[in-house]
Amino acid sequence: MTYLPYHLGFRYEMNNCLIDQGLRDIIWNCRCIPTFGLGGLDPAGKSVYQDDYHDIPRCRGEKLHCANSRMKFMLSK
Repeated sequence: MTYLPYHLGFRYEMNNCLIDQGLRDIIWNCRCIPTFGLGGLDPAGKSVYQDDYHDIPRCRGEKLHCANSRMKFMLSK
């Protein structure tokens, strides 16, 4: 799992895999990190434990709308 790493206590379970994939979908399509994901964010919205995502902003404004829409779509399935 990419966004819910084992070293932070996340285990390889179906629920965690689904959440990890949902985070991947939002980050890829909306180009932001949702506030409910990657709980280790500093005040600037940057991940404190994954160097690859330091320049991706926290979801706000139009990007927040995109993230919410994608999340609602995933929940409706």
